[in-house]
Amino acid sequence: MTMALSAYKAKKFTNFQATTALVIGFLGQLKSWWDNFLDNDARTNILNHTNKKENGCGIEVDEQDGAKVLIHAITFTFLRKPKRRTSFC
Repeated sequence: MTMALSAYKAKKFTNFQATTALVIGFLGQLKSWWDNFLDNDARTNILNHTNKKENGCGIEVDEQDGAKVLIHAITFTFLRKPKRRTSFC
């Protein structure tokens, strides 16, 4: 997914467009998760998520980061907190 996101960014997609393109490409469990597990508010919040960031002039601006939030939500939903193996047995 991060590779696809990089490709979309290279093609000058906005963050919203890239996130939407990722969602459109969902198949199988991811599609089921997006369609059935999340409600409309959660989907909208992910797609439109912004983060406050300072630009080069020191002015605080809102930066879209829906793709990062989407990838984080998927990772958290499907992996939770991966347990570390203490041994290989």
